[in-house]
Amino acid sequence: MKVLHIITSDTGGAGIGAIRQHLSLLDIGVDSKMLSCYKKSNSFDFIEAFPSIKPKSFITRFSEKIGYFSNKYDLELMKASKLGKPFAEGGTFELFSNPYSNLNINNHPLVKEADIINLHWTSGFLDIPSFFVSNKKPIVWTLHDMYPYLGGFHYDIDLENNPTFKSLEEYYKKIKIKALSNANYAVVGNSNWNTQKAAESTVFKNAKSFHTVYYPLLDSQFLPLEKNTAKSALNIPTHKFVIGFACENLSNPRKGYKHLLESLEMLPDNLKSNLLCLNFGSISTANNKIKNLETIELGSVSNPKLQSIVFAAMDLFIIPSTAEAFGLTAMEAMVCKTPVLGNNIGGIPEMIKNDVTGFLFESSVSNSLLINLLKIIDLSLEKRQLIAENGYYHIMKQHNSKDIGIKYKKIYQSFF
Repeated sequence: MKVLHIITSDTGGAGIGAIRQHLSLLDIGVDSKMLSCYKKSNSFDFIEAFPSIKPKSFITRFSEKIGYFSNKYDLELMKASKLGKPFAEGGTFELFSNPYSNLNINNHPLVKEADIINLHWTSGFLDIPSFFVSNKKPIVWTLHDMYPYLGGFHYDIDLENNPTFKSLEEYYKKIKIKALSNANYAVVGNSNWNTQKAAESTVFKNAKSFHTVYYPLLDSQFLPLEKNTAKSALNIPTHKFVIGFACENLSNPRKGYKHLLESLEMLPDNLKSNLLCLNFGSISTANNKIKNLETIELGSVSNPKLQSIVFAAMDLFIIPSTAEAFGLTAMEAMVCKTPVLGNNIGGIPEMIKNDVTGFLFESSVSNSLLINLLKIIDLSLEKRQLIAENGYYHIMKQHNSKDIGIKYKKIYQSFF
């Protein structure tokens, strides 16, 4: 049985999750390969990059400048741009994708030789209408966000905040429903929350089955270190209580870094002097410094070994996302035996049982993040260590790489 994973990029939470899934399958002897539109990391020689797109000709660029588009993908991009802009361009939503692509993967050798196709985060890479018409092979669609069963948005909160997109959102849903009407596919969510949302959607009404399979954690990829040792490695005074945060891009409002900073700002100055804010991720040009609170921003950190040191140096990791299908960074912090305070939304409470494997705050309650942060800082070291140990063993049990590989293998085999 030959399995092919298709993904837009090998970076970000979706890329990391897909790579770990692929490696977990190889570990149990499944013939698994990966095809990525953009291969950004040189660390993964097992990923085949799709041939790059040829530069647009002068005539094409001139035609687009005067409003003429020769393909569906660019035409739909133009439609969406008239309705609003993403956060990266000063707008009000994270992402809005259309179901088309300028690329045709249908005749790629890896697609042709595969017995089963595992789709992941494929926006801009997979042309949904043409792919599902031409492909007759079994498909497993692994969900990393909500986009596969929404229209163009990747999280439904963006639709709530951008009603001007409603008509186009529904139009894209209809395109997906039509494309999937005769497909032979199963849906796998990265959390029970995401799986349930997918099962309730009209887009996936003809799915063969629904499953939840968590992201695997590869053996020894993240290692717990003694906290004072980790702090010293980063030149952090060992007496400082380190509050941590991490995401791919610190300026992404959905990840909630702004909410965390607002809560830290309200802490009393005498407490701030004993704290330190440590984070990593792409840094925006905005000023993230808080008066009287030392902050260390490491920028992008992709090496798991270095990430282990950073996570281990934290006395508390906070994931304040306003929407989250799973929460990969929380899992990684827990494996490094750092207690986690997370927003009680999406897939986060599937990792964190309040006061047992971590801590939860309610975003619907005013100042809940601040109140819980103060309580945790005031806890005894022994209590925080107990929570960290419980979280560590929970993750090691629920995210065992071999077990997850076996679960996916059974889903693949159910088609034959």
